[in-house]
Amino acid sequence: MKRIVLLGVFAASTTSLMARDEAYKVITGPGRELVDGTRSEPVPTANAQRSDYVRIAVERLPFSRDIVVSGGAPLRLAAVSGEGIDWDVTLRDPQGRARSSAEAKEMRGTEGQVVGRTYLIESPAAGVWNLRIEGEAGLSGASVFVSTGNKNLLVTHFTSYDFLLGRTVGLRAFASVDGRTPDPHAVLDLRATIRDQESATQTAVPLYDDGSHGDLDAGDGIYGCQFRPARAGFFTVETTASGFTGDGTVFERSAAQVFPIVKPLATIVSARAENVDANADGAADGTVDTVLLRARVQAESDFDAGSLELRCDLYGLGSEIGVPVAWSQRMFDIGPGETRDVELEVDARYVSLAGVTGGFDLELRNLRIVDPATHVIVARRDRIALDLPRAAYRAFEGDAAALPPEMLMGENPAAAKAAGGPVLMLVHGYCSGLVWPTSDFSNYIVFQDLKQNRTHDQFARLIQSFGANNSSFGVVAHSQGGCASLHLYTYYWSGLDYATGSRLIQSVGTPYQGTSLAGNLALLGQIFGVGCGTNWDLTYDGASLWLAGIPTWARAKVNYSTTSFTDVWYRYDYCNIASDLVLSDPEDGTTEKSKGQLSGAVNRGHKTGWCHTTGMRDPAQYQDHSRNAQMSSYAAR
Repeated sequence: MKRIVLLGVFAASTTSLMARDEAYKVITGPGRELVDGTRSEPVPTANAQRSDYVRIAVERLPFSRDIVVSGGAPLRLAAVSGEGIDWDVTLRDPQGRARSSAEAKEMRGTEGQVVGRTYLIESPAAGVWNLRIEGEAGLSGASVFVSTGNKNLLVTHFTSYDFLLGRTVGLRAFASVDGRTPDPHAVLDLRATIRDQESATQTAVPLYDDGSHGDLDAGDGIYGCQFRPARAGFFTVETTASGFTGDGTVFERSAAQVFPIVKPLATIVSARAENVDANADGAADGTVDTVLLRARVQAESDFDAGSLELRCDLYGLGSEIGVPVAWSQRMFDIGPGETRDVELEVDARYVSLAGVTGGFDLELRNLRIVDPATHVIVARRDRIALDLPRAAYRAFEGDAAALPPEMLMGENPAAAKAAGGPVLMLVHGYCSGLVWPTSDFSNYIVFQDLKQNRTHDQFARLIQSFGANNSSFGVVAHSQGGCASLHLYTYYWSGLDYATGSRLIQSVGTPYQGTSLAGNLALLGQIFGVGCGTNWDLTYDGASLWLAGIPTWARAKVNYSTTSFTDVWYRYDYCNIASDLVLSDPEDGTTEKSKGQLSGAVNRGHKTGWCHTTGMRDPAQYQDHSRNAQMSSYAAR
């Protein structure tokens, strides 16, 4: 069969647009994934922050504050200053006995400066403790994070991911013991502070439990608020709660989340389709080989030239609800104010695979444009009828569970291979230095984009460019490098598509489902990448939106491992006390085991006694020489 690949607009600029788009895959999957949950759009409730800490701002010195401790669980505290720290911190127990700063552990930033101190009181007495801080007055960003061991949590989540400029952002919060069920008897004062990360301006908004502020029913223990940022960009919302739970326990909690506000960027003008009928010689034989979907897209005049993503679902109208045939998506390039036709190819074998015969009409559903930088939907059309003549579609033959590559990612443009031979690429993570001990690997190259903050898409393009000198490559990645490599394999043609061997992408400590540190980074930046800033793709919410575009066939090429600290019965264990304040066990100091899972991929196991990076309590996970040797041996190249 000859595949007809028609890229770009049908205008004078067709050739140049074809050239600039040919690196993008036409990503497709079967209709069954539209109903089995595989292709479900994420819901914010599944990505809620659950906090057992409170952030206390230190505005002047000396500073004194009482802390109510329940007892029965460790008292954890991190004193953090944005300009380095030269503080004398004293904790006094309910009997007035002092715990001096000599017991503190230093927190150091990426340049080695002391940016904070952490404290751990493993068996604190119940009652009122006093925290006192004295010292230098340089207090930019100074805070104390405290977890008293109280079992009650503050749960916060957005009400939707409709983060378009001009729309209302909703936030809900509630007190909970299990992290899911609201405490309807809690008496709380809740306030959300929205901070513009660019201008540093902030707005405080109260939360209500009255059924009228984006919360649910009045008096159900779920509080809500709504707000509308005035510009596009990134924002932080910090929710603070104080009061009493239903059993009378003092409740003080904080939670922080990052969110983007995105301009509309583009609109969907129209959409249509045609059947492509061609046999191996290019001559029509009466059988449809490809359903060509063509959406006309117009970019806004203030859109910066770059890429957007088009996604859609194809249904057959043989019943009231329709029969899911296939879904498809692809990146495309577009300039400011430009109008162009963007094409998605659906292999006709999907039509027969879905059982849709010539007696069915086809319909386009959920046609949407996605911003690759944030994964936010910026334009959508719900249903578009396709005026296609009924035809005989090419029959599917073979195993429906093992679709051929050309059905999943389109036709490889088969550009000339680079002169360099097959290699293994060693990739670091977010805001990172070099991590992999190269003596553990053979036939490798080392990717370097050190101490940087990149989106998954930016990171993927850098990997693609770095590997362009080699005919093929596999990847061993740490942390965000695993997400970036998976993103590359999903959306772009690269040396990954030519690699041979057992394991194409291998990762260690990758937060595929995000990390709560990324959401709290605006408040706790000294722990998670000093100087690199927040990263939306690594938040729970951003990661969930990103994963919605990653197909099962791409995930299946990932082999991943997770680790956590050594846990023994006779002491309180952790990788990093400061990050331990905002992570749920088991975790490696950055990535929680639960959030390091990638559905559809190959889980190579979890090991204890290894932390995320150097400077933590246990050795860095990428220094596991035994696992490194195994990854080198099994790696595709």
